[in-house]
Amino acid sequence: MFSVVANRATILLAEDDRMDAELLERGFQRASMSFTLKTVNDGTEVLAYLRGEGKYSDRREYPLPDLLLLDMRMPRMDGFQVLSWLQRHGDYCKMPVILIGSSLSPESMIRACECGASCVLSKTNDMKKFAGELKQLIEIYLPCSSAG
Repeated sequence: MFSVVANRATILLAEDDRMDAELLERGFQRASMSFTLKTVNDGTEVLAYLRGEGKYSDRREYPLPDLLLLDMRMPRMDGFQVLSWLQRHGDYCKMPVILIGSSLSPESMIRACECGASCVLSKTNDMKKFAGELKQLIEIYLPCSSAG
């Protein structure tokens, strides 16, 4: 996990596959991206984090995210359900959300955008390529995250 540094953007990663989350974290470290990364395991944890409930109540340790990286398929509450919740809660509907999924159909990509995702990114088996594409998207939504 990245350390919290003042004036850094915060990205919340919602990913139920621990191996994928760790690969992304390492990829971000190698890319020298300047942000704080917080990780949760499913959609219900996303909501708890955003509402500052339970272990997420300390906003110094768990600041509100500037960007949400949201896995489409998660247990208990999937990415589409989280997007729907965000849209119903005006404080969060402007937060950029990158929906991530494997084997995305054109219909699910359209649905994601209709539900409020800023963009959709398909997971690939080539983690280096995937991390590079994700890095480009993060730089679009958080221009201050680039090393420099």
